[in-house]
Amino acid sequence: IAETRGPSEDEDPLAHYLQVVADKTGSLIAASAVFGGMVSHASPEIVAALERFGEDIGEVFQLADDLIDITSTAPICARRFRPCRPSCCVLPRTRLTMS
Repeated sequence: IAETRGPSEDEDPLAHYLQVVADKTGSLIAASAVFGGMVSHASPEIVAALERFGEDIGEVFQLADDLIDITSTAPICARRFRPCRPSCCVLPRTRLTMS
């Protein structure tokens, strides 16, 4: 839902975008990594490390995916990109024009 509503007027757009990325893909990959650790009876320390790893990898994956959406000229990417959710590439320019 946060992805489709965008940042509020008093919210930093970059902070909002990064939180959406963490909540969306970061948490999904982290959950997968944690479940894998739990199924393999890994120690709590290893499960915690897998969770941090999954969050980081998920966030990086989403950033890369958004970059592809913005830079690709393929029609499918153009259809997927939603201007209501500015990506990391658009935000610095938005900040400059808002000042």
